Amino acid sequence: MHALSLLAVASTALAAPLGQSALDSESISFNDCEIVLDHDIDTSVVGIQFTIKPAGAVCAASNFTFPSPVFNCGDSAYSFSVDKTAGYYSRYTVWISHETESGGALQGELSFGTNGPIPWLHDQIGTATGTLTAA
Repeated sequence: MHALSLLAVASTALAAPLGQSALDSESISFNDCEIVLDHDIDTSVVGIQFTIKPAGAVCAASNFTFPSPVFNCGDSAYSFSVDKTAGYYSRYTVWISHETESGGALQGELSFGTNGPIPWLHDQIGTATGTLTAA
């Protein structure tokens, strides 16, 4: 029985090397982003809101210009910034960071297109998906 215990400990050590983070990457997505621009200045944002899945973190900000500063996603461990994608009228890139419980950070970017019934109201088209990786 002692040999079996040693074998179990050795296999556990091989499966999770010392110093390795419990969370090396995280797949995320969102499909509900809405961006409202100032109708006179298309780089001035009245508001943005989206929900990171599967975490459920609601990210929202208002009254900023592109590129945005970093905003917290409510009381969650997530934060984001956003900018217009160069060369596109209604395409955006969002950078997301997740501060993990171990004190590390996972980061990544997601790009998505938008359309809307009026030029300053941009609703997301489709689902933006990406992977946050260790910073």
